[in-house]
Amino acid sequence: MSEAISQFENSVRLKPDLAVLHYQLWVALYLENKRLEALVSLTKARDLLKEQGKGEDAEKIEKAIQRIQAES
Repeated sequence: MSEAISQFENSVRLKPDLAVLHYQLWVALYLENKRLEALVSLTKARDLLKEQGKGEDAEKIEKAIQRIQAES
């Protein structure tokens, strides 16, 4: 999974405005129990979706963020 994280981190550096890349990085980090880093990526994905006018998708991610924070 570390390879996947590295690949997604590189992708995010190249295309920082693509919410889907931040989301994919979140998944990889979350699966590796890197919760804080994962939360940062998920929050960035939510913020980008809001900026792009994709409020419904941003709201779904917001609910996921709240669930993750409740787990902590």
